[in-house]
Amino acid sequence: IINGFRIALIINISTAALGALIGAGGLGELIFGGISLMQTEKILAGAIPTAMLALLGDFICRLSHSFIVPKGIRIKS
Repeated sequence: IINGFRIALIINISTAALGALIGAGGLGELIFGGISLMQTEKILAGAIPTAMLALLGDFICRLSHSFIVPKGIRIKS
């Protein structure tokens, strides 16, 4: 269940950038504005923070996994 939540969180963060296509704003405006103007700097200004936010969300989910799941039923990896 926790891994499913983690995957859903990452997918939601990644697709939030698509909100710019319907006028919702966010980092997607930088990405799609950079694509339409062919400016790599604008694309990276939106893509790098989006990727970092997804990685941070994944890290927090993994960290909270060690506190939520009891020691006796954790899978060793």
